[in-house]
Amino acid sequence: MPDSSRALISALLQKRPEHRPTADDIKAHPFFVSTMRINWEALLRKELSPPVKPNVDLSNFPQKHRDAPTESFVEQSPTLPLGEHNDFFFHATDAGD
Repeated sequence: MPDSSRALISALLQKRPEHRPTADDIKAHPFFVSTMRINWEALLRKELSPPVKPNVDLSNFPQKHRDAPTESFVEQSPTLPLGEHNDFFFHATDAGD
């Protein structure tokens, strides 16, 4: 295990929250900058492939569960039609008028 990962884990496991790194500190940590070389903008745009994608073996689950999609919620990238969520927010803000 790289020293940078040990240092990050140690920082994240601090008992007192005020001693833990912020999100910006974590993104700038040597583990993500030098060891993993994460491009945070590309990650946000979902342009990066996961470094490891496990092989999903469902043979030990009942059939009703094996028929379910194997993609995760993130991989499915659910989105609302543009008008649908705009209507929701429009009506929510007008509720008090």
